[in-house]
Parts: sequence; structure tokens; C-alpha cells
Amino acid sequence: MVGHRGTLGPGDIVDLDGLPVTSVERTWCDLATVVPLPALIAAGDALLWFLDPRTSLDRLRQAVEEYPSRRGVVALRSAIPRLHDRCQSPKETELRLILEASALPKAEHNAEIVLHGSGRVVRGDVVFRVQRLVLEYEGDHHRTDRSQWRKDIARTEDLAHEGWTVMRLTADDLRRPSVLAERIRVRLGGPGRVEAVGR
Repeated sequence: MVGHRGTLGPGDIVDLDGLPVTSVERTWCDLATVVPLPALIAAGDALLWFLDPRTSLDRLRQAVEEYPSRRGVVALRSAIPRLHDRCQSPKETELRLILEASALPKAEHNAEIVLHGSGRVVRGDVVFRVQRLVLEYEGDHHRTDRSQWRKDIARTEDLAHEGWTVMRLTADDLRRPSVLAERIRVRLGGPGRVEAVGR
């Protein structure tokens, strides 16, 4: 445990089950002094997740403007315009940042796709709609949870049947951003198929 000192304003403290704690917004600001920028962005994305938002971009922006410490404020100001409410996990944020740093077409994140054959609606982690390419990040639970594994296979097959290319990515792929970006660039020009990219 590492102690920290700071000046807290009246809106920086909230009650959580009878315990005084720093607010979501203040806690996110304080993270800027102890984590690198990508992790700070991932934490902000998690707070904004559109299906269960813990705060809003406006409230985070206001918290940054009112943040009393100089430490971390540069990172906070850099992070604010890069936050996104459609990344469900840190790895999805990491993938998004890789894509944004690449000269690739703009993608949709956690976007809905209507399967016309069944009328079912599925959501892709990253969707290049015009090129009909879906990127799916596969965490370990996709491998170890039998039900999730079966659903993933059926979903992938349904998408491929309707002409979508599905690239299944793992943590190994994110470790080589330039190689991954080039693979995606190639797939954006190819026909519908499924490729497991991870090694």
C-alpha cells in the first residue's frame, strides 16, 4: 500500500456504503500520476462504457479542469479527447489505440450487425462496415468457457456465411502493432473469410 497526499474539493468525496471515498472522476484524475497514458485511457473508457456508464465525458473534462495537482495533468489533457464509450475491456482499448495510430479506415467499435438470414443482431468488437471486416479480441475466457466458445464459433460462422471477414485476435497480436495493422490492411481488401491471427 502506498499513501498519497492531495487537496480534495467538496465534490471529490462521495459516500460508498458508509465509507468516504474519492469520486469516480477524482479517482480517474489521480490515476494519471501512477499509470501510463494507455492505461489511463483504458480506465476512462471503462467508466464511459455505454451499456453501464459510471460517469460522463463532460464530468471527466470538468474534473480535469478543476484538478489541483500539476502532476498528471498533461496526461489527463491528452487522454480526454481520446476516450471512447464503446470499449468494454482494456485490451479492446489497446486495439482501438493501435488502429487509430495506423493509416487504416475508421472503424466502429462494439457495433451492431444485422444478420439478414436469421434477423439476429450481433455486436462486433471492431467493425469495418463498408469492407465487411470484423475484428474480435479473444480473451482467455473465450477459450476456457465452453458455452462462450460454442457461441463464438456459431457467431463467426453466421458472419462468414453472410460475406463478412472475421479476424480473431489475441494478446500476442497486440504486442506487434505494426504487423497487426498490416494484416488488417490486407484483410480490408480481401473476400469474406475467417482467420485466426493469434499465435
